[in-house]
Amino acid sequence: MDRSFVTSVRVGSAATAAGLAGAAWLLSKRSRRRRVERNLRYLRGRLAGWRYHLQRRHPETPVSDDVLTQRVRSTLGQTIKALDVPHVHVTVTHGIVLLHGEVGTDDEADTIEKTAHQMDGVDGVLSYLRVGLRPGTTRPSEGAQTYTPSPALRQLLQVVKTSGVPEPVAGAVVRAVIATFVEHLPTAARDHMLAHLPRDVQVLATPPRRHGAARRIRHVDDFIDAVLATDHLDPTQAREVITAALATLQALLPEESRHIEAVLPRDLRVFWPVRAVV
Repeated sequence: MDRSFVTSVRVGSAATAAGLAGAAWLLSKRSRRRRVERNLRYLRGRLAGWRYHLQRRHPETPVSDDVLTQRVRSTLGQTIKALDVPHVHVTVTHGIVLLHGEVGTDDEADTIEKTAHQMDGVDGVLSYLRVGLRPGTTRPSEGAQTYTPSPALRQLLQVVKTSGVPEPVAGAVVRAVIATFVEHLPTAARDHMLAHLPRDVQVLATPPRRHGAARRIRHVDDFIDAVLATDHLDPTQAREVITAALATLQALLPEESRHIEAVLPRDLRVFWPVRAVV
């Protein structure tokens, strides 16, 4: 037999064997890589599960605003009790948590707002929490005391209650209306306006604090939504409440009314008709 032929067969056989060995090695490498990737995915899932478990959380799933409201209220109930602050009113609109109430310090407000913002399903927080307890307002552990609001604040509270707002949330509604309205005024006009109001009305005008996706109110519908959230009022009632509260505020500022109207965004002037001032 031709020696060169034998040699070529041997070389071919060796190359084939080497090729098969290489293919086997590659397959083995791919298999090992897939196995490693599967293991990593498994470990990541386990780690996420452990993290949720340790934080007493559940994997995020879409929920309705009503369900999310109950979850946030339940979680914040423990925080509010630990901080020893008065009742905080909580609602959720389109994934945005709205907070109303009074706290003693900025740190207490920060704790409540951040606790709400960190919850699964919450896109942002719009906080109308007022820092600094009013005279006569006490922490739950101290018992109740009597506080007499100024005549101006009494008028504002009365007009929203007459419009159908329940007594427990009348203050929150007045705060939402005034803070949202005043936030749209230039700083100089805002300061000038507040200087003509008693102290307990001035503090209600503190702009809300925002976290996450909570955006600044820019249109009439946004304004109505902010007031709706205080007690799930229907849209017609919310518009009536805003109109009545701002008409009362306008009557308290007859000499400032025209100047305020001039600097308001056009879309919000519907709530501040100068011709209504006598």
